[in-house]
Amino acid sequence: YDQSIIYQERSIEPLQLARDTLLNGEPIQVQLDRNLKIFRPTKERSAIPPVQLLPQDPLFYQTTVGDVLREKQRQKDILDKEQMLRTKAMRERDEKAESNVQYKYTVIRIRVPNEIILQVIFQSHDPLSLLFDYLRSYCL
Repeated sequence: YDQSIIYQERSIEPLQLARDTLLNGEPIQVQLDRNLKIFRPTKERSAIPPVQLLPQDPLFYQTTVGDVLREKQRQKDILDKEQMLRTKAMRERDEKAESNVQYKYTVIRIRVPNEIILQVIFQSHDPLSLLFDYLRSYCL
C-alpha cells in the first residue's frame, strides 16, 4: 500500500509563495549559548567542581617504543615540510588545516568572593574583551 500526499488545491499560488520565501530568505545566524553555571559552596563540599585525577601508576608516565616512533615520524614530517619548496597557497592550506584541529569552545571558570565559581562557555577564538563585556553586562 503506497501512501502519497496529493496536492488538492487548484491554485498554485501558495506553493509559489512558499518557494519564493525559501529562495529569498536569509540564513539564521547561530548564537552560542553561554550556558552560565554558578557553583556555590555547601557544608559538604566546596564550590570547586572535582577535577579528574591523574593516573597513579608509574608505568603510565614512562615512554614506550610506540611513543618514540610516533615522535620520530612527527619530527621527520616537520623536517620534510621545511626543506620542501612550497607555494604560499600550500602553506596557507596547511595552516588552515592545523587551525581546524584546535578546540572550538572554551569553558572558563571564574572564582569570585565567597568561594563562588562562575562557569561560562566561549568560542576559542573570541577575544578576552568579550569575556569582560559579558561579565559586566550579566554578572556584575
